[in-house]
Amino acid sequence: MVDFKSALVKFNVGKYYVSPAFITVVFAFLGVALLSMPKTASAAMCIYSQTTGGAIGDFNTAANWTNCNGNAPGVGDDVIVTSGTSTQLSAPVSISTINSSGTIDAQTFGLNVTSTVRLDNGGVVTSTSGYLGFGGSVTVGNVGANKIGSISGNINVSSTFALLGSGTILDIGSGTTTAYDQFTLAQTATFNGGSGTLELHGNITIAAATINPGTGRVVVARGAVQTFLFSAVNPTAFRRIEINKSASTVTLSGNATTTEDLIVLGGTFSLGANTLFVGGNFTVNGGTFTPSTGTINLNGSGAQSVSSTALYDLTIAKSGGTVTFAGTTTSTHDFSLTGGTLSLGTNAFNVGGNFTVNGGTFTPGTATTTLNGSGAQSVSSTGFYDLVVNKSGGTATFADGGMTVSRTLLLSNGTLNLGNGTTAFTAAGTPLQLWGGTFNPANGTVAYQETQTVASTTYYNLSITPSAAKTATLNASTTAVGAVTINANGTLAVGANNFTVLGTIANTGLVTVSTGSIIHLAESVKITNSAGVEVSSLTNPGSVYVTVQDSNRNLDGTVVETLTIPVSFNAAAGSDAETMTLTETGVATGIFRNSTAIDLVSSSVASAGNSRFELLASGIGTATYTDSQDATDSSSDTVTLTYAGASTVVTGGGGGGGGGPTPSPTTANPTPAQISGPITTIDTVSLQSMQSAGFAIHELVKFPDDGDPATQEDTAVYYLGADGRRHAFPNGKVYMTWFSDYSNIKVIAFEDLAAIPLGRNVTYKSGRKMVKFTSDNKVYAVEKGGVLRWIETEQLATELYSANWNQQIDDIDIAFFPNYIISNPIENAADFSPSDVEASVSYPSDSMGIQG
Repeated sequence: MVDFKSALVKFNVGKYYVSPAFITVVFAFLGVALLSMPKTASAAMCIYSQTTGGAIGDFNTAANWTNCNGNAPGVGDDVIVTSGTSTQLSAPVSISTINSSGTIDAQTFGLNVTSTVRLDNGGVVTSTSGYLGFGGSVTVGNVGANKIGSISGNINVSSTFALLGSGTILDIGSGTTTAYDQFTLAQTATFNGGSGTLELHGNITIAAATINPGTGRVVVARGAVQTFLFSAVNPTAFRRIEINKSASTVTLSGNATTTEDLIVLGGTFSLGANTLFVGGNFTVNGGTFTPSTGTINLNGSGAQSVSSTALYDLTIAKSGGTVTFAGTTTSTHDFSLTGGTLSLGTNAFNVGGNFTVNGGTFTPGTATTTLNGSGAQSVSSTGFYDLVVNKSGGTATFADGGMTVSRTLLLSNGTLNLGNGTTAFTAAGTPLQLWGGTFNPANGTVAYQETQTVASTTYYNLSITPSAAKTATLNASTTAVGAVTINANGTLAVGANNFTVLGTIANTGLVTVSTGSIIHLAESVKITNSAGVEVSSLTNPGSVYVTVQDSNRNLDGTVVETLTIPVSFNAAAGSDAETMTLTETGVATGIFRNSTAIDLVSSSVASAGNSRFELLASGIGTATYTDSQDATDSSSDTVTLTYAGASTVVTGGGGGGGGGPTPSPTTANPTPAQISGPITTIDTVSLQSMQSAGFAIHELVKFPDDGDPATQEDTAVYYLGADGRRHAFPNGKVYMTWFSDYSNIKVIAFEDLAAIPLGRNVTYKSGRKMVKFTSDNKVYAVEKGGVLRWIETEQLATELYSANWNQQIDDIDIAFFPNYIISNPIENAADFSPSDVEASVSYPSDSMGIQG
């Protein structure tokens, strides 16, 4: 007699399995062998019901069977085991079908069923170490506690294998259970994995079943197309899944879970649009993994590794432990780390979508992370070793929390947006390398923290903030739109380059410049009192202080520095000019003021360079500052000078202006050098301060009336310019060329108006009037910017301003001569159009060359 156990237990040996056709041949052979045993001539419907409620009966004893031609069931017979009965094999058996509501225990013997098996209403087929072979379909029904399994034997099902109902159990023990066709674990069935193997060669459907994976594994091993369908309601957890196909593809359908490893050894595993939760290693070794649009979610509690392969979405959501890569790994879409640790070691990581770290720890090792998507990518705050942006399109944007790059940030292609956070470079060398693409600093800060070369580009905020004494060196001209910060350990070497700073500079370290320049507008230039508060007028005898705030003149943040500035007081009237030395108010303040007052005195003779201002008459005092680093950074402040005992020049306001006696000019016909137009500097800090205080550009303002008719300051009217300064109208005549009445003048508090720095006086509106100085008979037309052009003949004046031209001339006190610029004479009517030049300006800011 053939030993079924020894003959059939060898059919399944891992990857190398025997085809169902071959099993049929073997079963046929075994059937012939069994035919040699005593058997009736025709197949029977054998019914086992002899031991109902009693002891377990022998399957191979003929007396236990009815309707079986007087024999125990054999080849070709159909077997019915009734409910409540139990039978055991005492020898190998081969039969046609089983329909059981009772129990069949094969024990250590082979049970071969060549056709269908159905277990229902408590049907059980088990063995200890015997072989269970089914040539047809096996259906474990949906009524009662039905079960099929073995403690250590193998189970082979050549056709469909379905476990359907509540209470239905499949035990694979320590053996191998092989399903060569459709395998279904449905509804609330239970799978007990033991330590054995479930090998699946057909399509697989796992519904809302209970999985007790044990220490076993599931092997998908057919050489044809397969689907692996899981319930979306209850992602099923196997311990270990192996894809070991000789060819073709198995496609996941629905989310699935493996508590330990997922291994692709042969064939192709396609993830579809699903999520595979992996608690162990994700290994591709000989097969092909197709990520499609699915997600690999590594969620174990210990160490996990990932093969060098391409993924779509990669999520690491571990309760503990570390994920490592076996080689270069690519996530063509998003990467997310929410728990555990990802350690790159030396392995490259390419990400085509968002790079999100929202929990857990990202350890870059000495690896390169590359952002290489074609669309928008966001990057969470974290640290990188080498970070490469090499995008075929779109923008990679850093999170506002910023990040640290240990060695190099390389932009090769695409757009990099730094966001609003700080990107810190911590290794020596050239950490920011811009080879191509578009670098967008946004509102972020780039912090150099070692001995490094500063990339030539436009930054928003730029910081030199090492933890020990280090130098950052410009390699070409560079711009910072926002703030520049240099800490006490830092040195910024500008060298022969231009360093343009549009914002503020805070330097407590050192800035060195050889032949280059720091191009940065001074924050303010003011004629002040000793406390640095700007004054609008001075009367002799008095004291003169000038305060300059220019943070780029603070080159050494460890010492108090000095600068010089020219100051002229009523120079046009023959008064004094001095050069003042201003000293920084403290270490690294960037604010410079003369520590000792320069006296303002009256005199009949002005002597320059004697460290005091000698005033000969009332007029205007001007302090002019030009940055030695940047010749274009030139600005000034003026004050009204009152000569004690003389009438003051009254500025316009309220009901109009006035005027005092004309001071004697130093020359009869002053002829300043002809220049093309004014130079106006926008005081950005003052403009922002003015606007934040609620004052608008183009407003007209004045001080409140102090009730004292002897004072003149409360009659002055000022225009708030687009440069952040207040500009006085010298008299009502000038005012009325710009405005038709005084109805829109605001009265504001003294301290509010005094906080707005003075600018140069408003000049006549271009084209509106002709003017002449009281000391000169020449008549001038006024162009934009207070530029005066001599009208050479009476005939020309008539052509320009009609026959009553001589009634359209205003006298200008010689004290206000510095407010104007003499340019080329008008030689014919085609050289000048009063209406055109008047139409070219709407507000005084337009005339001053600043935009309103």
